[in-house]
Amino acid sequence: IVFDLAKELNYSLNSSEAFLLAAGVVSSTAFFKSADNSCFKKFSELLEYGVDYRRLLTLFASAPRLDEKLAVIKCVQNARIERRGELRAEQLVAFGESSCFESECASALIAAGCGIAFVVNKKRARVSCVRGDALDVNVGKIMESIGKRIHGSGGGHEKVGGAKGKAELIAPALEKEVKLLF
Repeated sequence: IVFDLAKELNYSLNSSEAFLLAAGVVSSTAFFKSADNSCFKKFSELLEYGVDYRRLLTLFASAPRLDEKLAVIKCVQNARIERRGELRAEQLVAFGESSCFESECASALIAAGCGIAFVVNKKRARVSCVRGDALDVNVGKIMESIGKRIHGSGGGHEKVGGAKGKAELIAPALEKEVKLLF
């Protein structure tokens, strides 16, 4: 959005600004997992401003810290996994909890074989969602709906998203939304 706005206003980005926008693209699309064709086109345009792609990757290349690893392991270990859908399109739906690194926890549940994963942070009244390739739903739209149900806001991309609102409304909102999916 910022890149489109800059182009529309004929604002000439410098290489540092383009680098930061490119980093935002990599981050917000979970390393292009939720990117579409227009995203790749815009990213390649950003590279033309002198963005060093290898330098950009070093920002994201650090190994997870111990607290992140422990949060992910604990979430995966305690997640509730349910079978949903018809036999042909059966999916494993994961519901986890974590006090931090919710997106990373949801991604780990997808890597473990779930079709879609929801991870709730009760303290901060937010929920993150990631879906795998086998499930053809738009997580951004799901999280937008959940955001409304929990009297807050939500959104995201095709495969990743989040919502924030009232903590006590999250569990019923997730149940309603998952019933609509399957």
